[in-house]
Amino acid sequence: MHKKVGTILDENLLKMAKQKALAQHTTLSHLFEEALSGYLQIKSGPSLSFSTIEASFGALKISKTDLRSILAEDLYETN
Repeated sequence: MHKKVGTILDENLLKMAKQKALAQHTTLSHLFEEALSGYLQIKSGPSLSFSTIEASFGALKISKTDLRSILAEDLYETN
């Protein structure tokens, strides 16, 4: 079921939204519904740190020996 809502938008933002809806051959209501739905899915999804780790898992191939060496380095050492 759909409900009618009212809101106040920046004039330029509304103009751009109307142009985008026209270019996509859709209604302004449908464009807003898609945008809000996408926003809410992003906000209620996994945290950024988790999704970043999950998305990059296995992306960097390094041996355990090399990893231990890097972790043991003094970050504040000057050359």
